Amino acid sequence: MSKIYHRINKDVDLVAADFSRSFIVRKFAGAYIHLYATLRTTGHDQQSSFSAAFGSVFFGHPDAIAQAAELFERTPTYRNAASYAIEMLGAERIEKELAARCEEAAHFTQSHAMQFRVEMYDAWLQSRSAANIDHGATRRDDEAYKAFAEERREERERQARADRIGNGIGE
Repeated sequence: MSKIYHRINKDVDLVAADFSRSFIVRKFAGAYIHLYATLRTTGHDQQSSFSAAFGSVFFGHPDAIAQAAELFERTPTYRNAASYAIEMLGAERIEKELAARCEEAAHFTQSHAMQFRVEMYDAWLQSRSAANIDHGATRRDDEAYKAFAEERREERERQARADRIGNGIGE
C-alpha cells in the first residue's frame, strides 16, 4: 500500500518512505519542489499539494501519497523551499491565501450543511408533531443557563472589583 509509482519509468521502484531522502524528489521531480512548498505555505493540504505538484511524475494510493508528503516535509530540501516560498510570497499574501482556503472549505461544506439542515428540520417538525419534545428538559436548560449567566456576571463583577482595588482605585 505504500508503493509510489513513476508515471514514465516503470523500473523506478519507490515506496513512501523513500521520500524522506531529498535526492529522490530532486532527481525525479526537482522542478516541482518549489510549487509543492508554495501550495503548502498557502494552506493546501499535503495530499492535494503532492498530487498537484508531483502528480505528473508520481502516483499511488492516497495513503501512500499522504505518507510520502509527510516524510518529504521533514527534509531540509522541503524546509528550504518552504522558507523561500514564505519569503517570496510575504506575510500579507500568505494571509490572503489562508483566508481563501478557509472560504473554500466553508463553501464546500456549506452545500452539505444545507441538505443536513433541511433533513434535520423536517425530522424536528415530525417529532414536534408527534409531541416528542421534552418540555422539562427545555425548562431545565433555560434554568441552567439563567444560573450560568448569573454566575458568570458575578465572576466578572468580582474580577472588576479586584482589578479596581489592584490598580489603587478602590471600591
